[in-house]
Amino acid sequence: MIATVGCGSLAKCFRICNSTSIALLTFQSFFFYSFYSEYSESDRRGVGIPGAGKGLLVSNALRRIKQLHPQTTIFYIDPKNDPKETGYFSGCVDVLKRASTPSMTPVEIVSWFQNCIKEFNALRGDKLLAFDEGTQIGSQFKIAKQLDWLKGKLTSYTSCGDSAGIRVWILAQNPHTED
Repeated sequence: MIATVGCGSLAKCFRICNSTSIALLTFQSFFFYSFYSEYSESDRRGVGIPGAGKGLLVSNALRRIKQLHPQTTIFYIDPKNDPKETGYFSGCVDVLKRASTPSMTPVEIVSWFQNCIKEFNALRGDKLLAFDEGTQIGSQFKIAKQLDWLKGKLTSYTSCGDSAGIRVWILAQNPHTED
């Protein structure tokens, strides 16, 4: 299903995978969103410019998933740790991992992220891994020369994870990154 809301340059849009489009429209202090999606078996990628409201929109989508699939464990990795966004995740995320990665070294970021993934892997049953700032995470893995690990893990999830009840959402600012 596709939902679109927009008007000229005021619209801030992003797309989640091939089956669901999301558009955000900002009028000064008024924020409107439209999201039509059932919990899909496919993996999703959210793309939006800085300040487009990816976190707010995704938190509402996660709330809907919790309503439709309360047995699904939602594991959210937040590499930004913006205190203004803390409320987004209340009541819709089972596990929230946060770090202020802009103040961390690439090696520290990779270690933190790998530990988050280790904890995610230990969960049983249907689960959704959602992580924000995918562009930044990918670039830090590349700098730390660990990009193959990240690619391998995400390929494993997207290729084989569905039958194991593993789903992945990646939020990023740019869908056309090199890696």
